Amino acid sequence: MAKESFSVALPGRIYQKKNRWWWTVKLPGEQKAKPRALKPPGARLATTDRQEAQQIALEMWQLAIRAEIETTVGVEVEQKMKSYTEEIAQVKAEATETIAKLKAQFAEQIKAYSDAAARAEEKANAEAAARTEAEAKLNEILAHPTSTAACECCGREDIPENDLARIDSGQLLCPDCLRQLKG
Repeated sequence: MAKESFSVALPGRIYQKKNRWWWTVKLPGEQKAKPRALKPPGARLATTDRQEAQQIALEMWQLAIRAEIETTVGVEVEQKMKSYTEEIAQVKAEATETIAKLKAQFAEQIKAYSDAAARAEEKANAEAAARTEAEAKLNEILAHPTSTAACECCGREDIPENDLARIDSGQLLCPDCLRQLKG
């Protein structure tokens, strides 16, 4: 089997001008083709060797492709960074708004809890005052026992003497019997 040569033809046209090699090409990222002297690094003039000229052209082509890729990637990176920055700003704004809403809700809940606690304390104080008053009355009653007597109408015997009323006939009646009598 015969050996195959793998060579890639560069775009544009390589030609000699006054025994020096030139290349007319539109490099990646450029709008139109222009002639370029194929100068070795550090040289003032284009090379006179064809193989060296092809090597210089290949290097120029590779550098142009690399620069175009870096530019393209740089633009894409900038666009992505801008997109990410905008997205981060939006997320921050939403987070700030959510935090503000939560703070407001917590403030409302704390106020409602404080109001409920104040009402409960007032109710407890009122109940404590009522209990103290009831205990005072109970203690007064227990301290001054009242005597009981029987109603001369219905015969109930557990009626305090203070609650019995004497009617014109001289009988002592309980409040229930007195109401029926007045009826």
